[in-house]
Amino acid sequence: MMPQRRNSVWRALAMCVVLFGAVLLRASVSRATEALMLSGGGSIEGQLVDAAKRDAAQLTLRTPEDIRVTVPRDQVAKLQRPSAAEIEYRRAAPGYPDTVEGQWALAEWCKQQKLRPQRQTHLNRVIELEPNHAAARRLLGYQQHAGRWMTQNEIMTERGYVQHNGEWQLPQEVEIADKQRKDTLAEKQWLATLKRWRQWLNDDRRAEEAAAKLRAINDPYAVKAIRQHLRTEQVLQVREWYVEALARIGTPDALSTLVQLALNDPLDDVRLAAVDLLVEKQQPEVIAMFIQALKSKDNAVINRAAYALGKLGNVAAVPALVDALVTQHKFMIVQGSPGISTTFGGVNPGSPSGAGAGFPSAPQMNGFSTGQSTQIVVQQLRNAEVLDALVRMTRVNFEYNAAQWKAWLASRKKPESEDVRRD
Repeated sequence: MMPQRRNSVWRALAMCVVLFGAVLLRASVSRATEALMLSGGGSIEGQLVDAAKRDAAQLTLRTPEDIRVTVPRDQVAKLQRPSAAEIEYRRAAPGYPDTVEGQWALAEWCKQQKLRPQRQTHLNRVIELEPNHAAARRLLGYQQHAGRWMTQNEIMTERGYVQHNGEWQLPQEVEIADKQRKDTLAEKQWLATLKRWRQWLNDDRRAEEAAAKLRAINDPYAVKAIRQHLRTEQVLQVREWYVEALARIGTPDALSTLVQLALNDPLDDVRLAAVDLLVEKQQPEVIAMFIQALKSKDNAVINRAAYALGKLGNVAAVPALVDALVTQHKFMIVQGSPGISTTFGGVNPGSPSGAGAGFPSAPQMNGFSTGQSTQIVVQQLRNAEVLDALVRMTRVNFEYNAAQWKAWLASRKKPESEDVRRD
């Protein structure tokens, strides 16, 4: 046979061998062991008896010991066919000795084959055989802490931290976060509830039920919803129900909201009702909030705060009231057509003030026209409600002479002595 012909024959034979080997490998993979991952935990390995019925109601496997095991399909979380690398691992693993060197070498082989779980298994075996094997320890996530090999989880747990939403937090932080989440949920529920009850008021069939529910609110989680509904509520009766609810609740947040209503609500009846309910409470923090309001740039707010302090009758407010007898405010005067004036931090010059004056706290801007000019003026305003509160609490009257009031206070051992008493 000629050399060229012989070479062609050998090449054809070699190709046949390769193809036959590939067929055998494919057949071996197709008959490879499969793993049934059970929903309750654990797994069963074996060869699927009928590979065409992978979605059947029951799956039957033949284990390596030639035992048939049938499992209901609904108990199988996952049917997993091993990769070629996993098949090779099962063939090769028994050949590595159970020594530090052998298990380390097998772990390195698993790393090359990208068999992560198997690699973890053999690294763990390495540290079982040699607890101070530093390389294996570090690969498993250990580090030296207080003279011991510990994982990050163990270190954080020893420090008192716990896992919460994927983060390490102190138990107190978890408790606070959980409470905030529950508080937020409860507040959102109240927003929806108040909206629903408010709609019922417009329904003759449910109006009486809604009114009864609104007049019985006493849940602290309702404060935020009440505050939000007050921003848009136009009906006086409903606003008064909300005010009464805040007084019933009586938490610091509810009382703070009542103080703001007493100072800023556009309706006289609401403001006065808020003050009356706060007088019943007689809380020190309420006194402090009204005293702070005496420093407002808004002249109306100053008088409303003084009115409330006079009703509360706490003589601790006397020095702050003396300082607020006469206050300075800036106004912007607009001249020209049309003539308007706008205030900054005070009422319009010549406007009345006091607890019943329904003036807005924010400046009213009506715009400008061509030919108009503006001028900033500063005025000293006497605050009638401040004087009334002082006279009511001290039973003396130096009118708006702050110097005389301060001299009188200085002559007393204490402003809150028996002579300086509430009416």
